[in-house]
Amino acid sequence: MNAMPPQQGWSWQRWVGMTTAVFMAQLLLIALLGARPKTQPTTTAEFQARLAEALMLDASDLPGFDDPVLFALPNWHGFSAHAWMRPEQIPHEYHEWSDAQRWLELRHSQMGDTFVQHVREISGQPLAMTEKPAAQFSLPDLEGRPDWLRTQSVIRVEGELVRRKLRDAPALVSWPYSEVLTPTRLLVWVNGRGRVVTAVPDGASGLAEADHYALQLAHDFLFEEQASAADAELTSGMVIIEWQTAPLTNAPSAPVTEGGKP
Repeated sequence: MNAMPPQQGWSWQRWVGMTTAVFMAQLLLIALLGARPKTQPTTTAEFQARLAEALMLDASDLPGFDDPVLFALPNWHGFSAHAWMRPEQIPHEYHEWSDAQRWLELRHSQMGDTFVQHVREISGQPLAMTEKPAAQFSLPDLEGRPDWLRTQSVIRVEGELVRRKLRDAPALVSWPYSEVLTPTRLLVWVNGRGRVVTAVPDGASGLAEADHYALQLAHDFLFEEQASAADAELTSGMVIIEWQTAPLTNAPSAPVTEGGKP
């Protein structure tokens, strides 16, 4: 087998020539790209001249601009020197007070009259006791008193039945019981003639006798009739009976009516 011939590198003449060519190319690029027109700096005198031309006003726009007296300044040799440049000294004269001491005249009988007059002006006419308005008394609202002050059982209506008044409300009873009874709630449906069609218990009071009595009593309720009673739909609502309890006695327990009779 034949051996490969050794590779020969660049000679030093070639290296020098290549380096010189690259250096000259860089100088040429700098000369071409770096050439800029030089700006002449503006002198102070030229700037002031241009500023004066820019601020120059037209004499025709100002009345009396051509009058030289308009810009006349006070001068020692001018007509205004005596008035503006040579003011006279203001003399200061000292006066010594030589009058005798004199007291202000005041009459003792008039002392306090000014204060009395001021009090009379600011004070109005006193109010007599007989001119006080009479007290207004009114009776307490017994209808709006709290539930714990009621002495009898009551009926309340809620829902759509509020628009139809309950006619001939029955007399409710008070149940002898040692505890407070919660209201009995009944869900009722009323026809166009005001009769109760259906009554369903919706809440118990805690006393079975009172709930049974309320259910029987609800079927006897009579509400106001509607305009077209024959074609009217059923009206539903909630009837709430708030029971009033009576104190327990040794007698047999029986409900007490509003009149106090069993």
